Amino acid sequence: MKLKLAVIAVLVMVSCVEARAGDCEESLGGDDRQFITCTSFTESLLMSLEGATKKEVIAAMNGKTGRRSSDDPENFLHYASPADGFGGYGGDTYFEMTGDRVTRIYGSVTGPGLHGRDGQFIWYPSQNDQCSDFPGSRYRACKYKRGE
Repeated sequence: MKLKLAVIAVLVMVSCVEARAGDCEESLGGDDRQFITCTSFTESLLMSLEGATKKEVIAAMNGKTGRRSSDDPENFLHYASPADGFGGYGGDTYFEMTGDRVTRIYGSVTGPGLHGRDGQFIWYPSQNDQCSDFPGSRYRACKYKRGE
């Protein structure tokens, strides 16, 4: 019986997340700016894009090509997400590319477990700098003590 209840709870949670993602898409109202995505910037997503190709980043952002940096348009992709308003993690995330690979990720995110504050996620292996303000992260905290 407990297993059935657990399965039902998970299905309800997944349905709510999917509905909220749909609400996010609706809220954009056909906004075709290529840097705005309803992708939730979860830590697991960002970690999965460490060392990814440009094509993999674009696929993870629901096909959005991102905004190019005016300083270095060939080597940076920038994305903004309003997903925090729909139960996920939103904010701004930047992917630095060297050739066709992500070599640095840094972003400011808001969402569950961050207590209404902006948290950071940084992955910059060439500088031996990895940190995350996501709850329960394996990386050191960037700005805030966990559990506050």
